Parts: sequence; C-alpha cells; structure tokens
Amino acid sequence: METKAVGRVRISSSAFPPQLKQIPTPPQGLYFRGSYSEYDFSREILIAVVGTRRPSRYGILMTRKIVTELSSLGVVIVSGLALGIDTEAHRAALSAQGRTIAVLGCGILHIYPRENLSLAEKILTAKGLILSEFSGTQTVSRAQFRTRNRLIAGLCRAVLVIEGTRHSGTLLTARYALEQGKEVMALPGLVNNPLSEAPHILLKQGAALVSSAKDVLDCLGLIRSL
Repeated sequence: METKAVGRVRISSSAFPPQLKQIPTPPQGLYFRGSYSEYDFSREILIAVVGTRRPSRYGILMTRKIVTELSSLGVVIVSGLALGIDTEAHRAALSAQGRTIAVLGCGILHIYPRENLSLAEKILTAKGLILSEFSGTQTVSRAQFRTRNRLIAGLCRAVLVIEGTRHSGTLLTARYALEQGKEVMALPGLVNNPLSEAPHILLKQGAALVSSAKDVLDCLGLIRSL
C-alpha cells in the first residue's frame, strides 16, 4: 500500500477517543493510519455496521441503503474490514463520499483479508482511518478478533447487526456493546433464513429494529440534530 505512515496515540493523550477510556480494559494505545487529526471523537457520531462474511443479496442491498443514508448525514461508519457485510459497509460509505473507519484484528500494517488491500487504500485516500491495538505486521488470531470487536463497539454510539447465524461473531460485538451501555440494533430478515438468526436473537432480547437511517437516528434521539 502507498500510505504506510503509522501513528500512535496513548490513552493518556487528549486525542485518545474518550469513549474508549470508559470501556472495561481499555487499550493503552491505538495505532493508526490515515487522517486521525481530522476526527473529533468526542463529538462525531460513529455507528458500527457489522454482519456475516457471506451475506445474502438482501443483506447487501440493505447495508448499502442504510449506510448511504447515514453517510449522507455525516455519520462515520465503523466496521472491521472483513469480507461480506463489513466490506459492503465500508464501500457504501465511500460511495456516498462519507468517512469510514476500519478496525483491524491484526497489526496495523497487516491488512486482512488480503482481498481488501485496495479497499483499505481507498479508505485512507478518502480521509478515513485504519485503527488497531496491535503494531507492525502482527498476524491475526481468534483472540485478536475478539479484541477488535470490543474496540468496534467501544468507539460507537450503536452497533447495527445486518445478518449472521446464531454462531456469528456479530453477536459478540453486540454483547460488548451491551456491556458498554451502547445501543444495539438489528435488521429483520426472513424467519427461515439462517442469516436472520443473529438479528432475530437480538430483536427478541430488546434490540431496536432498523430498516433505515431514520430508525437509527430515532433510536439515538438524533433525528433533530442532523
């Protein structure tokens, strides 16, 4: 990738995202690539959009619709750069000329999956951010993905789950959000589709039902402020 410059912000810095200081076991620092100084984490509205790596056509279309609407209102879209819904969320934000943040479960210089190298470059070119708790080219592990999910939830005011099975890692991200006192939202789907299992589990547990950007903003009480 052309943009290799890496920065680090410590938890003691005034530039460290204040919302991450409030989560259980906060990171002691964040590595970053991109336009970090252009983000005001105490004021900007960050929403996480996460889901399965193998989405349905419905999941893809709804991700594009909701993210495009949110991005057009200035909401920053956060996801994990994984294949599937994460990729669609980042791409939709870029297509709407919005900003997006990718949180990695590996070293800041190790883009995973490799299929998203060009997407990562586009994020940086569009004044987005790539963040990680890990330095260098450290490779991925299951434990680090759990750490990544904790940071995604911690950065955002809400987590929106698009699709996933009952064993999906998106449920872990939602659980972190609940533990951190954040809103959890879910897109409903067909009851006989296994990819609807994770969203429907969350809806039964009290997650907000979302099918548009307006639903997201209404849930957060932000519709009049944007």
